[in-house]
Formats: sequence, C-alpha cells, structure tokens
Amino acid sequence: MDLNIKDKDLRIVSPAFSPLERIPKRYTSEGENISPPIEWSGLPSGTQQLVLICHDPARCAAA
Repeated sequence: MDLNIKDKDLRIVSPAFSPLERIPKRYTSEGENISPPIEWSGLPSGTQQLVLICHDPARCAAA
C-alpha cells in the first residue's frame, strides 16, 4: 500500500470553528468538554483509521 500523500490534498476541518480561530469554549474542559465535529477529505486510498491528536502546551504548562 502506498502511503505517500505528497500529491494529495489532505484536509482536516471542523465546521465548529475556522482555521486559526480558538476552539470554542463548548469544546474545552471549561465548557461541555465534548469533541467538535471533524471532517476530512483527500485520504489516501486504503485508509482504514485516522488519529487526530490535539496538544496545547500552554494548557499543560498551566496545570
């Protein structure tokens, strides 16, 4: 299986907020702590699973 995605247009977006916007409070531990809706496209053929990790170093430093 070829996992080279250089020529693909892999896109991961959320209709809950725009690129470079803060994640709305609803989707944080200070709000409802629920996952925002996520949409993706341009996945390589044969893709069976995805993992999306969001890391906020500022939040970790404040803890």
